[in-house]
Amino acid sequence: MSVTTTQTPALRGGEFIIKSSDTAQTFVPEQFTEEQQLVKQTCADFLEQHINPNRVDLDKQKEGLALDLLNRMADMGLLGAHIPESYGGMMMDFNTNTIISDILGPSGGFTVSFAVQIGIGMLPILYFGTEAQKQKYLPELISAHKIA
Repeated sequence: MSVTTTQTPALRGGEFIIKSSDTAQTFVPEQFTEEQQLVKQTCADFLEQHINPNRVDLDKQKEGLALDLLNRMADMGLLGAHIPESYGGMMMDFNTNTIISDILGPSGGFTVSFAVQIGIGMLPILYFGTEAQKQKYLPELISAHKIA
């Protein structure tokens, strides 16, 4: 017996606005796994305990504060959630990484520091870097020993 699998082609750009979608492939909060719930709560706690109380100082760019928060996130594994374990990351799935960004997104000015570290700093190296570049830079960026 042969099994045929069908993979839905990825949408490009803004196609999601005009293309039909299959609701069975839509990820909703009611489908969070136990691990995803824990990650969500960890991020919410971090936002409430470390970012929200420092919003004014973050917006005034208090020296060392954003770096301190990035270091705390690194210690929790949040900076490497989307990076393969072979480079020091945790390689969490796409939905879990979306949860992290969703919860930490409303963190005011700190969102820029977080997004730069993981988005501008790491992803181009992960996607387009040589193996030597990945080995050299990704572990340092994940641990916040280097700042993008």
